[in-house]
Amino acid sequence: MADRPGIAELKESQSVEAEFLVLEKNLQTTRTGSSYLALVLGDQTGRMAGRVWEGAEKLDRSFAAGDVVLVRGRVSAYKGQLQLNVAELKPLAPGQAEPGRYMPSSKRPPGELLEELTGLAAGLGSPFREVCLSLLKDAELGPRLLQAPAAKSVHHAYRGGLLEHTLSVARLAEMVAGHYPFLHRDLLLCGAILHDLGKALELDLLPAPDYTDQGRLVGHVVLSLNLFRDHLPADFPPDLAAEISHLILSHHGLKEFGSPTTPQTLEAVALNLCDDLDAKLSAVRAMFEESQEDWTDYSRIFDRYFYKGSPARPEPGAESRPKTRRRGQSQDQSARSQPEEPPPLFDQIKG
Repeated sequence: MADRPGIAELKESQSVEAEFLVLEKNLQTTRTGSSYLALVLGDQTGRMAGRVWEGAEKLDRSFAAGDVVLVRGRVSAYKGQLQLNVAELKPLAPGQAEPGRYMPSSKRPPGELLEELTGLAAGLGSPFREVCLSLLKDAELGPRLLQAPAAKSVHHAYRGGLLEHTLSVARLAEMVAGHYPFLHRDLLLCGAILHDLGKALELDLLPAPDYTDQGRLVGHVVLSLNLFRDHLPADFPPDLAAEISHLILSHHGLKEFGSPTTPQTLEAVALNLCDDLDAKLSAVRAMFEESQEDWTDYSRIFDRYFYKGSPARPEPGAESRPKTRRRGQSQDQSARSQPEEPPPLFDQIKG
């Protein structure tokens, strides 16, 4: 069977016949009163909006979020973002596909991320090292860490996203501590490693990133604090435990953003800024990757549009900005770079 491009490789006007995981499914109504299905489809490379315009109500009853479906359609651009107009859709029967194989994932293997984070924790001084390693090597928490997203949406909302975000925040904290010698490096890094671990309990990955019961009832901030307290050695200094607890509880910065308390130590201020920086840059970067125009679509979260930058700007790196067709490039020029369509899959799927 020929290799088929992943979602991240799809281009405008490209015909598609491939299997995708249904991350979201909603039956909606147009202004004229017609029903349509609004989908979010995913594979290991990313996610894309999908629309079913014909037979939406009947098709809506045949599959659910979390199912793997075989889709035939064509990619179009709407308000600067690509979407898949679905002409035909068939749910795969149980056993024909494992949903986890189609889940958007970190570009780095989660096991590699965990190994690097564990190595960073192992380099801390005592007693920070022992409590961090106890958590990262926990037999029950470990498997969930390898799967967990960092959020339901917005930033790092994919397999391995929590580890990717946590490692990034820890590396940022390491750089900040090197720049500001008055910060306690090991205390700050300990907080960076521990601050979000409760998200491994707050969120389930499948059928799509969503909250667990304890995630909704308790929230990841308190879950992270409980994990830390559960792994504290009996002889851990109480005052130091209180400072680490404060780092966890205040890392969102403001009470209206979900922190039970605001940052009141130098390390807590630094951790909040590192966490905020990584989450926001990841979210904006994702908007850049989804947009096909010079400007992103309007973001309700940020209350603004974002500009990708001038075409004359030197590229900082091949991976720093997705290659998209800019205004002025003809459709024919764009089409020449599209991959050859693979042979049909629909004939191979029964019912």
